[in-house]
Amino acid sequence: MSTDKMVTVPASLLQRMVGFVEKSGALVEQVAKDQELAKQAAPEAASLLVQKGLLSEDQQEKAAAAIGNSHATALDILRRTATHIGVEKTAAALPPMGAPAGDLEKAGGAPASPTAEADRAFLTAMGF
Repeated sequence: MSTDKMVTVPASLLQRMVGFVEKSGALVEQVAKDQELAKQAAPEAASLLVQKGLLSEDQQEKAAAAIGNSHATALDILRRTATHIGVEKTAAALPPMGAPAGDLEKAGGAPASPTAEADRAFLTAMGF
């Protein structure tokens, strides 16, 4: 069975297809560059986690591979690290909320409220 009919494709459709292919190529190149940068930065990031006591030495190589191979894995490790630091490290270093933090007198000699000082210390520790 032979078909002698020709298909006509509008030039505007062909131009849009070429534009799509060009944009797709640029996105694929960007993803490849990002992946390469992640692989290069991963060993240093894993080393810092070991230095800060968040990973053991034997976990460093595995962590570097995981961080460098997947952005999703890297973000999950970042989330878990932030949670770990927030709960265990920061909580242990800060006085309990409402407890006096330091002198009860200000520089002017007027007595300060213990609660106000604790609030100030808490806000300072939180970065405000």
